Amino acid sequence: QFETARDQLQKSPITNYTAGALLGVFPTARQTVEKGMEDAALGRVDAKAMLEQAAQSVTKEIDTYNRTVRPR
Repeated sequence: QFETARDQLQKSPITNYTAGALLGVFPTARQTVEKGMEDAALGRVDAKAMLEQAAQSVTKEIDTYNRTVRPR
């Protein structure tokens, strides 16, 4: 059922559009969100506030990454 899609993906040239997702700060972003989710689940922080804080933190990390890392 998925053979056509798989074949198309495998035969596509690698470009910025086909290379897949890239988030240079993924480990940091994941850790930030996981800790926030745990804190919210345990009632340590408000869930909405946690999401807003995590979004601001991760956005800041992404901005820093984008300013300092240049594509090849």
